Amino acid sequence: MSGATAVVGQAVRRKDAFRKVAGAARYTVDLALQGMAYGKLLRSPYAHARIRRIETGEALAMPGVLAVVTGHTFPTGLWGTHVVDEPVFPIDRVRFRGEPVAGVVALSEELAEEALSRIEVDYEPLPAAVDILAAIAPDAPLVHPELGRYERNSAVCRPVSGTNIVNRTVIRRGELDAGFAAADAVVEATYTTQAQEHVPLEPAAAVADWQRDGRVTIWTSTQCPFTVREQVARAIRVGVGQVRVVVPDVGGGFGAKGNMRLEAYAALLSRAAGRPVKLVHTRYEEFIGSSIGHAARITLRAGVRRDGRITAWHTQAWFDTGAYGESGEMVSWQAALGGVGPYRVENFLIESHCVYTNKVPAGPFRGMGWPQILWAVESHIDRLASAIGMDPLQLRLANAVREGDLSVTGEVLESVALEECLTEAAKAIGWDKPQAPGEGRGIACVMKSSVQNSTASAVAQLNEDGTLRLVISAAETGAGAPSAMAQIAAEALGTSYERVLVTAPDTDYTPFDRGAISDRTT
Repeated sequence: MSGATAVVGQAVRRKDAFRKVAGAARYTVDLALQGMAYGKLLRSPYAHARIRRIETGEALAMPGVLAVVTGHTFPTGLWGTHVVDEPVFPIDRVRFRGEPVAGVVALSEELAEEALSRIEVDYEPLPAAVDILAAIAPDAPLVHPELGRYERNSAVCRPVSGTNIVNRTVIRRGELDAGFAAADAVVEATYTTQAQEHVPLEPAAAVADWQRDGRVTIWTSTQCPFTVREQVARAIRVGVGQVRVVVPDVGGGFGAKGNMRLEAYAALLSRAAGRPVKLVHTRYEEFIGSSIGHAARITLRAGVRRDGRITAWHTQAWFDTGAYGESGEMVSWQAALGGVGPYRVENFLIESHCVYTNKVPAGPFRGMGWPQILWAVESHIDRLASAIGMDPLQLRLANAVREGDLSVTGEVLESVALEECLTEAAKAIGWDKPQAPGEGRGIACVMKSSVQNSTASAVAQLNEDGTLRLVISAAETGAGAPSAMAQIAAEALGTSYERVLVTAPDTDYTPFDRGAISDRTT
């Protein structure tokens, strides 16, 4: 392996380029196992309702229908990321329109779809919390009356029992009232963002094969195979070692495929049918039954002196996490870290909340709360500048964090070049030059944390012909992770990029990896 040249930083052909261009890539939606059947999910038409009765006999009697599964078929548990609050199939109530209440396995997708219409569910509609303001009202219907009893990660999840607030994060420094008293202008405004759907080209998909020895193998379109393995095991009440997760090519994720989606349903349907089962979202189901990005309501009140110094800042943020946590606790906690943006403020109070509503669960979506909070902060900075007649760039420069300043949580900031970055960006867009007719111009700052305490492993195997097999669990969601890993391995081990082969994630054989999240893989 001697004589190899530098590989990192060079233009190389992606490891998956040819098979994707040629249409030879195999995604989960393309898989077909011998004897495989097809699953479909029956979804609630109500945002909030009590389940009185589910009749499945007519569906089961249909020729070609192999099994019908409800919350009473197998003993299952709750699952979640930071608060364990979500069932696979609910037993007593549904909490959002689109929540699965039963699953069908049939010899064709058409038969499975027809069988869904033969299942009779008797619902008792209940009052619903349909948005953030309704959910935080004093008389709001509780989405989870059991909230205070749920298992949770207390480091990032602090629920308020007897309310719909699943997490409340508070960060403060200095004297807020004194800061406002010292201001020449005080500006208050509320900013709202809508929910977002990730819309990856490949929808959520899973193929499960429950074997006679009690082990289940799941092929799935996921960003985080080991996270899914743990969540499936918890949800269906088996040991982690009983679950194997294999990741074929993934047709995009953007956060929607960071947690379990269809994997547990496919596993239970396979167990009931006694054969492999494929379950794939329709595009409609992606909108009503998949994870979405959080809608937010953010109220900011800030004080500023005429010289541009921000004297006080109060952030109240509310994130709509829908019917279940699905990482919303972390989204609101992360947003609190950006509650005053990348600015030096001596007196601040940040209050960030994750709120249950009777809507589609929201989860990770490219930024984990930072885009919502920073859009509000940067919009507010512009309003502060307008209030005192100052150039928005100069206001940002007057308050930008510098080397040695403290973050809102007290960390000493290092390698800070915000002022230089702002100055260079302003030059590049001709900030100090007159604008042409019809031309718009703006400037803003963005900051973001990444996943801490991240863990990943790699194994390099030398083959008889001198090629290297790189064994990793990094899911390829479009960013070119296998190619980047192959470049690193080739340079570190002194061989050529072409002689490095990269495995696909398989939790039985590839080593642990936290997942393709938070830009952490390379």
